[in-house]
Amino acid sequence: MLVALEGIDGSGKTTVARKLAAELRRRGHRVRLTREPTPTWLGRAVRRGIRSGVDPLALACLFLADRATHVGTWSRAPRGEVVITDRYRDSTSAYQAVALRGRVEDPLRFFSTLQDRWFPAPDLAFLLDVPVRVGLARIRGRTVREPFEKIRFLAGVRRNYLRLAREGRLIVLDADRPPEQVAKDAAERIQKRLGPRPRSK
Repeated sequence: MLVALEGIDGSGKTTVARKLAAELRRRGHRVRLTREPTPTWLGRAVRRGIRSGVDPLALACLFLADRATHVGTWSRAPRGEVVITDRYRDSTSAYQAVALRGRVEDPLRFFSTLQDRWFPAPDLAFLLDVPVRVGLARIRGRTVREPFEKIRFLAGVRRNYLRLAREGRLIVLDADRPPEQVAKDAAERIQKRLGPRPRSK
């Protein structure tokens, strides 16, 4: 099973991913935790591209290249393993649709359709939704800030995420709560999809 966690910067994805993995392991499930951009040279190229202000179209291509490599690392996961990824397809769609507005016709639809053809859909995808000001307040202390971390830009990203949620691609979770509660809500949804808990040996 592939589970994707999506959301704007400061929505708590990384923290929730760790807590969700711990909760599922406590319930007896095998869990693999991963993220995008990846720690590979392609992922490092993505981060460098973001910080150096590379052309948005070139950056979008870097994200897709990194994802192609990423998918190969877990696509043959053992049966029964839960793979949790901190960002996946809808992240690229939501962010690059803002960055490429005016250069690509309906960029949100363009990137969603493109990725539907290339990359497997997650079994469950959660949008950890927070108001933009809440997200920015949470990341205020970061020593390295990304160009994406601006209120107008993130407001556009959040609108895109919510549009994708209305289309049924994402399950919205209120992330303006303690991460333990958010992780528990996600775990319950995952458990329902997986069925009865594994018997302890």
